Amino acid sequence: MTLAWGRIRIPVAVFTAGVVAAAVTWAPPVAAAPAATASVLSVGALTVDSLADPVGIDDATPSLSWQLAATRRNAVQTAYQTLVASSPQRLAVGDGDMWDSGKVDSNQSVGVRYEGKPLHSRQRVYWAVRAWDADDRPSPWSGIGSWETGLLKPIDWSARWIANPAWLAHTNPVTVTFPARHGRYVRLDVTRLGKPIKEGWPYPVSRLQLAEMEVYGAGQLLSRDALAKASESFEIPGSWTLQAIHDGRLTSDGPPMGYTSYERQYQDLDGSIWLELDLGRDTDVDKLMLYPRTDTLTADGSTPNFPQNYTVQVRAAGETTGSVVATVTGQVAPKPPAKPNAMPLFAKTFTVDKPIARARLYATGLGVYEARLNGAKVGDAVLEPANTDYRTRVEYATHDVTSQLRQGANALGFELGNGIYNVPSTPGRYQKFSCSMGAPKLIAQLEITYADGTNAVVASDDSWVTADGPTTFSSWYGGEDYDARREIAGWDRPDGDRSGWVPAQETTAPTAGSRLTARAAPPIRAQTTLNAVSRTEVAGGTWLYDLGRNIAGWPQVTVRGAAGSKVRLRPAESLANGRVDQGQVGSPVNFDVTPATDAAVTWHPRFMYYGFRYVEISGTDTPPALADVQGIVLRADNERTGSLETSDPMVNRIHDIVNRAIDGNMFSVLTDCPHREKLGWLEEAHLVGDALTANFDLGAYYNKIVRDVEDAQLGNGMVPDIAPEYTVFSGGFRDDPNWGGALILVPWQMYRSYGDARVLREHYPAMKSYMDYLASKADGHILSYGLGDWVAFDTSTPLAVTATTAYYRFATAMTQIAEAVGDTAGKAAYAERAEQIRSAFNAKYFHADTNSYASGSQASNALPLWAGMVPADARAAVLQHVVDDVKARGNHLSTGEIGLPALLDVLADGGHADLVEALANNPSSPSYAYQVLHGATTLTELWDGPTAGASQNHFMLGAIDGWYYRYLGGIRSTTPGYQTFLVQPEVTGDMSHVRAEQRSPYGRIVSEWRRDGKTLHLDVEVPVNSSATVSVPLFGEGSGRWRASATAGATFVGIQGDRAVYRVGSGRWSFITRTPDTPPQTSPVVVEASTGQAAVVPGWNSNATFRLVNLGDTEVTARPQVTASVGFTATMDADSVTVPAGQGMEVPVAIELTDQGTTSGTVSLAVGTSTASVPLVATGNLTRVATVTASSTWPGFSAAKANDGDTSAARWDGGAGWNDGTFQTFPDTLTATWSRPVTLDQARLYTHPDARYALQDFDVQAFVDGQWRTVASARGNTAGRVDTTFAATSTTALRLVALASNDGQFSRVIELEAYSPGTSPPTT
Repeated sequence: MTLAWGRIRIPVAVFTAGVVAAAVTWAPPVAAAPAATASVLSVGALTVDSLADPVGIDDATPSLSWQLAATRRNAVQTAYQTLVASSPQRLAVGDGDMWDSGKVDSNQSVGVRYEGKPLHSRQRVYWAVRAWDADDRPSPWSGIGSWETGLLKPIDWSARWIANPAWLAHTNPVTVTFPARHGRYVRLDVTRLGKPIKEGWPYPVSRLQLAEMEVYGAGQLLSRDALAKASESFEIPGSWTLQAIHDGRLTSDGPPMGYTSYERQYQDLDGSIWLELDLGRDTDVDKLMLYPRTDTLTADGSTPNFPQNYTVQVRAAGETTGSVVATVTGQVAPKPPAKPNAMPLFAKTFTVDKPIARARLYATGLGVYEARLNGAKVGDAVLEPANTDYRTRVEYATHDVTSQLRQGANALGFELGNGIYNVPSTPGRYQKFSCSMGAPKLIAQLEITYADGTNAVVASDDSWVTADGPTTFSSWYGGEDYDARREIAGWDRPDGDRSGWVPAQETTAPTAGSRLTARAAPPIRAQTTLNAVSRTEVAGGTWLYDLGRNIAGWPQVTVRGAAGSKVRLRPAESLANGRVDQGQVGSPVNFDVTPATDAAVTWHPRFMYYGFRYVEISGTDTPPALADVQGIVLRADNERTGSLETSDPMVNRIHDIVNRAIDGNMFSVLTDCPHREKLGWLEEAHLVGDALTANFDLGAYYNKIVRDVEDAQLGNGMVPDIAPEYTVFSGGFRDDPNWGGALILVPWQMYRSYGDARVLREHYPAMKSYMDYLASKADGHILSYGLGDWVAFDTSTPLAVTATTAYYRFATAMTQIAEAVGDTAGKAAYAERAEQIRSAFNAKYFHADTNSYASGSQASNALPLWAGMVPADARAAVLQHVVDDVKARGNHLSTGEIGLPALLDVLADGGHADLVEALANNPSSPSYAYQVLHGATTLTELWDGPTAGASQNHFMLGAIDGWYYRYLGGIRSTTPGYQTFLVQPEVTGDMSHVRAEQRSPYGRIVSEWRRDGKTLHLDVEVPVNSSATVSVPLFGEGSGRWRASATAGATFVGIQGDRAVYRVGSGRWSFITRTPDTPPQTSPVVVEASTGQAAVVPGWNSNATFRLVNLGDTEVTARPQVTASVGFTATMDADSVTVPAGQGMEVPVAIELTDQGTTSGTVSLAVGTSTASVPLVATGNLTRVATVTASSTWPGFSAAKANDGDTSAARWDGGAGWNDGTFQTFPDTLTATWSRPVTLDQARLYTHPDARYALQDFDVQAFVDGQWRTVASARGNTAGRVDTTFAATSTTALRLVALASNDGQFSRVIELEAYSPGTSPPTT
């Protein structure tokens, strides 16, 4: 048998249910079979470990997969044969010298494990496959695929890690000498800590941190084999640990880093923190050496957390107290060595003197590297290597550089940035935390195979040279600076001048346990480039550019005529007062570019990325043109394989903002935001997993994510909330089952989505370890810890509900995982565990008298329903509670991200898909539509994110997009990998058309329905080797119910409820039924209420404001209808409003109180089927008609929220009030100003209801005769509501002066009210 040479890359569209596209030339067999006996199948889309033709993998037994096309419906594979050969020539003649599987009777076309001869490093093999159809006829052979291994063993690496010597300089220790004292125990007793640093907290923290503590006597080191003890130790395995205090590592530049105490918010200690070394025997001691933390600096560039006041005590064996041998007060921390003022370059020249057959560069660099060969970048991947736990593994890439080499002289160069590997203190720039795993370093091995069969290796070692480069600032969080004047011409070319360079210094991997592993997933690449759409001068010499939408990536600018000028780029995703607002990160993020000449220079960062929409540019006399300012969109280069289109512009917009948020956070880890965090918070990987896998092929990417999760797992089985765990949080921010459970649920999702059980087998031991850990934390099978239903509006859901329902879901998943991996005993054990959890949970939290769970919140009832924990006879009643609560809230959800997917699914499964659409499209918060209507172009962190000041690029609330595919499109897997699946669309609401497409491992799946008059058409596409159950909705009642018809060949199963059910094989299928009415004509204009609550205050003009948003592509003239409840009248100035395409228009409605006895009501405005309402309240509270301002405000909060009528603290963390912006600094002021004088004699303050956070001391001041006069005061307050009365005072402004809060950190005000004589605040 013979195979056609050369692999033909077949578009996804070819491998569909229908006939192979005629335009594609397919490799023919040697001799074509007669038409009567030809197979209906053809094979293509070959992948290896979910990658096409990968180069440099380190999997010696990879998984092989392929897709099939067919010339008729109902086509299946009944057998296959794979050939793997050492050369394409062998394969072309049918010689599978590496592996010939023979004919295997199986329909498996996904995840076939390679079982051939052992593979060795650097080996490239070629493969092909053919398949037999249902009539036992073989297909033609596929085109030829290939894969190539990387360096499979450590011995394959001859290269050495190298660094710039200046980056390896260390800080000197502090030496404490004293007269010799005989003793066994040497104690350091600290009473004042050193200078604090920024960690993951919103404020700096102090700790006692030392890299090493050494004890000497008569010049001899005595402490190497000591035993350390401490009054406290914050243990972070592999990083900070008590016994590392005497392990011989004198710096904290790499793990293990040394000893750390717990954090404090102050330096002076109430007691003391002590460290003690047990030398094992009594001996003479005369010196103690203290080595400081060296991997980061304080905000002022000093050594952090080095003790300032301490004593040294020595105690002999048998003594109960030690003698103080030294007392130190005001210790100055050791001065850190000066770090280089630029990031390093490295270069190596070499000669090629023979024709080349192939060349491979195996390379990585920490934190971020860019490799260059003969003056050109190597490859198109950026921000390499992938984020991993560098203490455990560092990923390297294999580059085919054959075409970049030349005969004669060549030069290989590297430029390094810090990345997240090295996050130093960056005073004046944002940093999420401070931590370093070492100095920037690289390892590279260029292997050349010549045509004559000989080899040459160019490996990194101390023969390479290094110098400072043009990147003068590199921070994963704070920005990047570039000085073109420092460019070294030709540094990466063989003819470059490197005469001033110094030899590189050989160094070590980040830790002794760090191993080099091959890149496991598609790297980050540039996806597209956006041009700025507008430019505005916002200050003298400062211009604001708008890219039109939010992205994650790089700003790029071309500047001219700016030689020697520092051109500053300030990116942000939102604006405040017309300027970029970096409040989400709290500190500046800048990109400074200094051109060397007046010629045009185009620059973008290369060693960090950021989330932004806007860029402010200053420092140049001539503003760049619009075409000169761009945004380069970056993400992991996973193929986009899904699409969703509907007739509802709001659904389309919601789909878009979710997908753009996924784009903005799908880097080498799944981050939750691309600016403030950039950390791999794990819950999103499974809670939004359906949306991720519907839209992208994540087969390889998810493997990398799961490996990161297991690498982060602690020895006791606990999985931290972030992976890799670059910084260690505490409490629920480190340990929550819904985060750690990603170790179980993400592999389970992979198996269900992609059908390869290998991921389950590889991680099953780690999953079992995590289940054991949870069992150790459970009390009677109940877990009651974590973060709860994060960002929920209803915070009443107990922690035990979110944690224990997750625990139950893990147990049920583990039951099925155990079966998939062949662990029969494990399956039984986990099934028993699941039943124990369910029984304990129901016994404690199910209220049989009301058929409700726990607090009765939406999450409390939806989560056990979703998990399958509710008794069968109570499911309907529990579901009804959820439905009633959603409706009682005006079709609003109240869950956070944990309860969200549960809520969406249980509503739809219970027949309430229309309610899901209503709450998603609800124009008021909390909802997705609220975000769209308020200008979100990416999904935001909070439900009211666009107006709450939270992150504008978060995908954690994106579960709705997976719901769209599974319910509007109706596509749901019923066996692993979608080999069988269900198509059961929900035809609800005003939509007339939905098309959902996603790609399974078998090929393209399409579900498309449309309403044409009173006819419903449903078209379904099923990949070859798959089958589907199609559930067609039926309308009407009893004998009047319309029947369905289907394409000939579809098997009718029967009527199930209100659906006609069919079974179909591969191919395209159509179904038709009737509907009772035609779809309504919908307007693209959506109405929302801009006013949360309108106050009607006697003697003052009162208005409710609505906003009309046109989601369409053309201008619309709308005729709003306005109505008010009894006791009020409402009027508009105009009968119609013209709304431009894609824009919104404010519509004020004047309100009058016509019945003095009416205290509340509503006003509504409608355009077509879209309606919004504003609550009305008649009140004497005069601050409702005042303008409120503040001395400072914390991001996400607002002074305006202190007079919005909402006195609840339930959403405090979402910005429900005013929080000042100056940490631990008082006084703070909150001022209400009126447009005309008012007379006041009462003020009411709502501060935080938790006494720990309430205002303690404050004054109330009125502005009288041009100055502030104190009219009331409070001291020692612990109450959440404080009423003050004072003599009637005429004023135009009232000011609250906050002097102290009970925690000493911030001023917090939920609402400020003021009343005139004769009026009074409510009694409740």
